[in-house]
Amino acid sequence: MKKKLLPILVAAILILTPAMSVLAADWFVDDTAPPLGDGTTWGTAFNTLADAFGAWAPGDYILVDKVSNEAPWIGVDPIEGMLRNMPAGESVISVTPAADLITWTKQGAGTTVAGILYLEDNPGTYEPGEAIYFDLYSSTPVGIDSFTFRMFFPADFIAEIYALTGIHVDAFQLYYWNGAAWIFWSSQSFVGTTLAGTVTNITNPTLTQLAGLPIAIVARVYVPLSERVGSWIPLLFGFICIIGMLGMVYIGKVYDPTILITSGIITVVGYIILVVLTS
Repeated sequence: MKKKLLPILVAAILILTPAMSVLAADWFVDDTAPPLGDGTTWGTAFNTLADAFGAWAPGDYILVDKVSNEAPWIGVDPIEGMLRNMPAGESVISVTPAADLITWTKQGAGTTVAGILYLEDNPGTYEPGEAIYFDLYSSTPVGIDSFTFRMFFPADFIAEIYALTGIHVDAFQLYYWNGAAWIFWSSQSFVGTTLAGTVTNITNPTLTQLAGLPIAIVARVYVPLSERVGSWIPLLFGFICIIGMLGMVYIGKVYDPTILITSGIITVVGYIILVVLTS
């Protein structure tokens, strides 16, 4: 099922690609473009974000395509995205302005550089489920009341997902990566056909975590085996092994140390393997 679902999710996100190419943006960055470009088109794109930062002004956009390990996106494998030099008041980064499929909205009088980037690979150390990944960014939380990430799902996408998997998009969930684990986004909702997650100073995540925040839109959460079969399984297995060893000594009158040591090692190894599999 995963092989069917993920390509559809990715295809839905990549609807943004043609929209991005016609957006009336100000500056373009592509590290595969010819050198010494002026940043005004994809054909003459800057090679680095640093060049674009040196050229833009408040209210400008930077469209990003395949930057390589450059701040604010270090240690991730980006596909495409955008940054906006957000002025005071409410501001929106609309990745697909014609349809508003994906938006990243700031509320508050503060100014900030904010961004949203689609990632090709999972930025965490394990998969939270069948998911697509983004990186959300704000250069400062000062003067910012909140940020809201929104993704709108068109009707044809909803129908295709349900027909193939039986999953309705209102079951999709937002998670964020805290550096060690995927954490459920505390302030999220699904209204109509739009998934939304809000970040404030009291949510998980918080505004201070937005200096590059990997997020996942998860269609089907992976449940650890321990939660499916019960965390008591390893304990029960260990208890049975101990009883078995004692019974072997008592009933079979086996006092050969070699046999006892071998059986003990097998028991310990088997117990460790079971714990790992159910964790």
